[in-house]
Amino acid sequence: MRNALPLYALTAAVVVACASSTSELPAAPLNDAGTLRDTSTPTPPDTNAPPDAASPAGDAATAGISVWTHIGSVPRVGWSVVAHDAAGAVLEETTTDAAGKASLKATNVAMVTLLSDGDAFTYTDVRAGDALELSEPTAPQGDALGRVRLTLPTVPAGINYMGVVSACESYSDAATRASWEVAVNTSCIGKSGKVSAFVLLQQADYSITQQGVATPAPAPAVGGTTSTPVAAYTQPVSFFTFSGPSALVNLYSGVVVDGLAVDMGAWQRGYTRGGRWPSLLGHADYIDFAFSQPDPRHPNTSKLYYAQRIVGTTPSVDLGAASIPAAMITEAVADNADRVRPTLRWTVDGDNRTQHGMLVRTRLRSGRTWAFSLPAAAREVRFPALPASLAGRAPSTGADTPFAIGVESTRFRNSADFRQRGMYLVLSNALREEGTELTKGSVYFPSFR
Repeated sequence: MRNALPLYALTAAVVVACASSTSELPAAPLNDAGTLRDTSTPTPPDTNAPPDAASPAGDAATAGISVWTHIGSVPRVGWSVVAHDAAGAVLEETTTDAAGKASLKATNVAMVTLLSDGDAFTYTDVRAGDALELSEPTAPQGDALGRVRLTLPTVPAGINYMGVVSACESYSDAATRASWEVAVNTSCIGKSGKVSAFVLLQQADYSITQQGVATPAPAPAVGGTTSTPVAAYTQPVSFFTFSGPSALVNLYSGVVVDGLAVDMGAWQRGYTRGGRWPSLLGHADYIDFAFSQPDPRHPNTSKLYYAQRIVGTTPSVDLGAASIPAAMITEAVADNADRVRPTLRWTVDGDNRTQHGMLVRTRLRSGRTWAFSLPAAAREVRFPALPASLAGRAPSTGADTPFAIGVESTRFRNSADFRQRGMYLVLSNALREEGTELTKGSVYFPSFR
């Protein structure tokens, strides 16, 4: 697993109390061939289908529902899986097998809950034939090998920081080094059997002004070290631009090299109306923009929030009025009248039914978290019941104020696709840090109240 450290002094745009355990950036969207899949043209929500709110809570004879939970290609074995009816009553209990999968046989299934050792995830509005998937965005670290030592040229004047990035790990340092060693594991070796790495030079404002490309190095033996040079530092040959209203803008960039996605780091533009930044290596395969700003309609309770992925060598993005969500989440509360099965409610100003769906997450008083995937038109959800064997996992003293997000994302073909796969967003940066997932929508964070 990469230790992807930011290459700048980050002041977080949002702070989320219920962070997940993983801290990686989302993986780049790769085709089977290992090249980047172009996600620059968003797929609109499925507006031809009936609105989710008008659909029945569960099919009368729900059939063929399957569950698969995994981290990359590694299955999550032994997770509890509970099927519920529309009222949240328990219909069936099972566990994921050696492949991280489970099949449900019960009928009238409307909700499905997955429970790990710590957290719970409930899918609502489940339909016949749904293939529910919960995938953490990054694969576990491979077996440790040795190290690759980068020999570096003299750092030019005016450079304050240096960073090394690779598919293995990323670091930054105020020192200007003559060499740098990168720890290598089997998961970060490219298709050619070699290791690729890059050096980024930054000025005092953390802007990346020069870069160096290391000669791809053969994979080191276990405990061994191989050396490879960075021949020279050069300036980027192309730039990307952004424009729009004053906003707190965070930028992430990456390239696909030798079949592997390499997150080239993240940096913060700050409050600005526009900018021009170098596209790393002159051929940035993807750049993620995320921005947030106070919502003039509800300045004390929520912020506008938007992220977008751009693919190309000289991309540009307009953070203008078109980026503002049509609907804002203005309030979210936990009703703990029933402390074992509390109800979460939220208020939306505007019509968000064209979005793919909603994600709502809360922290229990026990410290565990519980997340829900819901139709866009949903405005409340009650915790489902759990079987006696899992009674200790149910809330006993209620839930904390939740946060909620309305999701519109190029990663989902339509609302049905989101219903089955969208839960993974609660495991990624989209709901935890700067919103680097491809989401466009209002986010309600209790800490902003």
